[in-house]
Amino acid sequence: MFSAEQKEQFLKSWGLGAVDLTSFRRIFGDTPFFSAGGFDDENAWDAVEAYDGLLYGRYFISNPDLPKRLREGLPLAPYDRTRFYGPFEDNAIGYTDYPEWRESAEGQKRQDSPVQELP
Repeated sequence: MFSAEQKEQFLKSWGLGAVDLTSFRRIFGDTPFFSAGGFDDENAWDAVEAYDGLLYGRYFISNPDLPKRLREGLPLAPYDRTRFYGPFEDNAIGYTDYPEWRESAEGQKRQDSPVQELP
C-alpha cells in the first residue's frame, strides 16, 4: 500500500470498509492492536484513536528523527523507493544518509532566520 486512501479502497473491496476493532477487542481483551501502511504526518492523528499504535517503515528510512518530527509537526522528508532493494554499489545512499530535520536544508533555513519577538 502506498497511501491511506489505497488501504481504505482495498479494505472496501473486501467488504471491510466499515469494520472497526470493537468486536476484536471483546474477543482479545487487552491485546494491543497495531496498524501499518499508508500513514504519514497528516493522516496518522485520526487513525491513532482507533489503534494502540501505528507502525512506520518507509518514513523511518528517510526521517531518522521521525518521532520528533511527528511530535513537533515538522515536515517529513520523502523517501526514495528506488533505493529500497539492492544490491547497490553503495548501499548507504538513500538508506542511511538521510539527515535529521535540523541538519536538512529546510531545518537550517528555519534555524538561520531571525526570531521575531512579540510586542
